[in-house]
Amino acid sequence: MTKTYHGSHLWDLYPASQNGMRFRPANRRYRYSTAGNFRNRIDNVEHERHTTITLMFTVGSYGVYEWLVTDDNFDLLQLSPEIVLGKYVAITSIDSGQLMPTDKETAAGWLSRARIAYSPKIENVQDVPRAGYDEWYIFDAPTDLGTSHLGENIFEITPERGHLGVFVNYGFALHPPDRADKHLVTLFWEQINRIQPDSYLADNDYLTFVTGNKAVFASVLNAVKALG
Repeated sequence: MTKTYHGSHLWDLYPASQNGMRFRPANRRYRYSTAGNFRNRIDNVEHERHTTITLMFTVGSYGVYEWLVTDDNFDLLQLSPEIVLGKYVAITSIDSGQLMPTDKETAAGWLSRARIAYSPKIENVQDVPRAGYDEWYIFDAPTDLGTSHLGENIFEITPERGHLGVFVNYGFALHPPDRADKHLVTLFWEQINRIQPDSYLADNDYLTFVTGNKAVFASVLNAVKALG
C-alpha cells in the first residue's frame, strides 16, 4: 500500500550559472539528482525573484513495517530525534563508504567491525555522523549484523543472516518506481525481515525511512507533513 503527498516550498531565484538557472531554498540545502538537475517540478513563477517547487513524499507499508520516502532535503534526526535517542545505530554506509570512528568517537564507545560502525547508546543526535549517501540500521539493543558487503555486487551476496548488502549506493529507494527496482525491493525486504531492526534510514537522492515502531512512524509522518 502506498500513498503519495505533495507540498510546496518557496525558493529564491538567483542569477543563471553556466549551466542555466540555479535555485537555492531559503534556509535549507537541496538534494540534486545524479544528472545535476532538479527532480522537482516547477509549478509557477510568482514573480521575478521567486518560484514554487513541488516536493513529494510517499508512504507505504510492508508486513509490520511502515515506510516513508521523500525528495525533500532536511536533517531527519533534528526533525524527529526519537528515531535514535536511547537506541543503537549500525552504520553500513557514510558518504558511500565505510565509517571509521575517530579517536573521539572510539573513546565515546563507537567501534568498527567487518566494515560496519556501531554506536554506543545514543544520547544526543549530534553524536551520529552523517554526510549523505548514508545507511543506518537502528536497534533497541546492541546488535551485531555480521559482515558488510559494501562495494560488492549486491546480487551476488549470500542472502542469509550474517551477510549484509548495502542498498543506498545503488540509488535505491522504495519510491518512485524508477528507483524501486523489483529485484532490489525483494532483497531489501528479505534483509529487513532477517535483521528486524527497529528502524532503517537511507539518504541518497531520496530520503527513505522504515520502521516497525508505529508511534515513531506517526511522529515522523506528522513532522514531515508539517514541513510542507
